[in-house]
Amino acid sequence: RFLYLDGITISATGNELCRALLPFTKLQVLSMSNCYLSGPIPSFSSFKNLREVNLGDNQLSGTIHSTDWSGLSKLEIVDLSNNKLSGTIPPTLFGILSLRRLFLSQNQFNGSIGDLHGKASSLLGTLDLSSNKLQGQFPMFVFELHGLTLLDLSSNNFSGLIPMSAFPNLRNLSDLDLSYNRLSIDAPATNISPPSFPTFTALELASCNLTEFPGFLKNQYSLNYLDLSNNQIHGEIPNWVWKSINLWYLNISQNFLVGFERPMKNINSGIWILDLHCNQLQGQVPILPSYATYLDYSDNNFSFVLPAHIGDSLQFTSFFSLSNNNIHGSIPESLCNHTNLQVLDLSNNSMSGPIPQCLFQMSRSLGVLNLRRNNLSGIISDTFSKSCRLQTLNLNQNLLEGKVPKSLGNCKMLEVLDIGNNQINDSFPCQLKNITMLRVLVLRSNNFNGHIDCPGSNSG
Repeated sequence: RFLYLDGITISATGNELCRALLPFTKLQVLSMSNCYLSGPIPSFSSFKNLREVNLGDNQLSGTIHSTDWSGLSKLEIVDLSNNKLSGTIPPTLFGILSLRRLFLSQNQFNGSIGDLHGKASSLLGTLDLSSNKLQGQFPMFVFELHGLTLLDLSSNNFSGLIPMSAFPNLRNLSDLDLSYNRLSIDAPATNISPPSFPTFTALELASCNLTEFPGFLKNQYSLNYLDLSNNQIHGEIPNWVWKSINLWYLNISQNFLVGFERPMKNINSGIWILDLHCNQLQGQVPILPSYATYLDYSDNNFSFVLPAHIGDSLQFTSFFSLSNNNIHGSIPESLCNHTNLQVLDLSNNSMSGPIPQCLFQMSRSLGVLNLRRNNLSGIISDTFSKSCRLQTLNLNQNLLEGKVPKSLGNCKMLEVLDIGNNQINDSFPCQLKNITMLRVLVLRSNNFNGHIDCPGSNSG
């Protein structure tokens, strides 16, 4: 009655699977995800006791035929995600009265959903149609599914105006993703959510034509994950954002934000991932969440000197970018204080002075160091770790001089080395010849001299 073969390479077609299953007419659970199944979906009309069908993560193709699912009055879970299915989704699939969870994401379904008012299963709690080619008007029937806890319609071509005032009908909804369609979300900044409004834990409204911060968010105290990126939100980031103690992911990149609402007292931010890139934020960076692992402030109008002790606020940070701003002053040595930092990008700024030696000593943990297009001077210190893990080192367009350090040859994982457009005076850096991973080497516009050939393989 229960058949779990997930992850076993079977490499059968849907029709072959159907013939193999014919003796098992009392089958209740069929779970064969990631089994390299191909061809059309088999017909399940003979398996009247089925409660769960999981054929996700295969290579099934073709269309879904309504007759293949007829008479399955006990079916609760259908997972056909991450296949190559196409055509329209038959209304009968939504209409299986016992259906509670439906996963059809990452396929090639097209067309519109159609009018399903009063026809879809009232028990549906999970509906995931993301990453398809579905189009037409937003399927308003979803507001009749009062048991919905997860709704994901992202990365399709749905259109229309969606009023957030309709969502109190879905008071059990906790996860909502409408990103990357052709939708416009009507969520005024002044509207505060009524008591019956859903309590979201994850809300993704990227590319939904928002022009201001939705007011209902102010009372969403359980929110963990918020993505409002790629909209047209203007003005300031409201200060209540930093007081949401459960929020760990915040992406408001690619908007038109210019600053931070004041005052900013009693900040208690637990954000781990903060993405503010590609806005118009000005002045200083006032927020460095204590536990952040990912901080992207790139492509803004920030203009300030990096505080001497900025590294003390980055003890958990693995990704830190301030590229494409107007940061000036020197690079603080405090950035070297922690071994979690894997990507440091301060490129395209106005920073000056020498590069701290400790940054090159950090190469045992640092994977990407991008200081391109600044006014940095001095030498590249010969302090690269013997266990260097650098994959990208970009120092192009600075005022660096001296020689290419011998210890750079320790960086066996180096794929990109760009030290062009500096004032380096050296012969060809033969210490790099044994770095087999090197794909990009830029030495142009320096003062290199002599021959390009290197001596034998055991010297450099």
